[in-house]
Amino acid sequence: MYEVQTGIVLHQCPIDEKRNEVSTLKPLLTEVLCKGRILTADAAHSYHEFGRLVQRAGGDVILFIKDNTSVTRADLELFFEDPQADRRTWQSYAQVEKGHGRLERRHILTSPDLNEFLRRDWGEVGQVFRLQRERKTPGTSSVEIVYGWTSLSSHRCPPRRLSQLIRDHWAVENRLHWRRDATLGEDRCGVRVPSVAQMLAVLNTLVLSLMDLHHISHVARQIRRFSSHPNEALAWLL
Repeated sequence: MYEVQTGIVLHQCPIDEKRNEVSTLKPLLTEVLCKGRILTADAAHSYHEFGRLVQRAGGDVILFIKDNTSVTRADLELFFEDPQADRRTWQSYAQVEKGHGRLERRHILTSPDLNEFLRRDWGEVGQVFRLQRERKTPGTSSVEIVYGWTSLSSHRCPPRRLSQLIRDHWAVENRLHWRRDATLGEDRCGVRVPSVAQMLAVLNTLVLSLMDLHHISHVARQIRRFSSHPNEALAWLL
């Protein structure tokens, strides 16, 4: 479990051979980790009990709905793509960004109109959303559409904020997994003893958390600096 605002991993645990991400995460959805937080989860956790567990523990949830819950995904697609839909309660927000030779446009639509319809299967729903991401580079272009729901109402979370929260969700890939795999070399690591691999993962997580705590944006460059100035690394750690 990764906290976007601080860059701190709140909890990390190995997954046993006879278990999966869903069964491993369920016991962790307690007040200690959920209360007062907004949890985002990918489609692997889009099972009906997830939102209820998080809300029962005092948190809120943003959940992406994909083909593993095909009925709900079809309902959301039918709702948002209906050209004759009554859109009086809908809200939207669009953002365009340019940089590094890429143009990206994100457009989100939100609506509370399916809250009661989804309540029986998913519990307390604040609004549903449709997010469209368009990316263009000089040689390529792509369009991705994502559907989902959140326990946050439109009053508590207007579309602009919801769009940012969804974008922050990918920080776990960009700022945690990628930096561990590429910058800290976990993909190249030859350790095969589970307990040792778990210990190294915890240490790598600690390193990245400390980097974020000290607002260091270029981890590889800082590691090179510490390699040639070990006294600085010790003083920084203390």
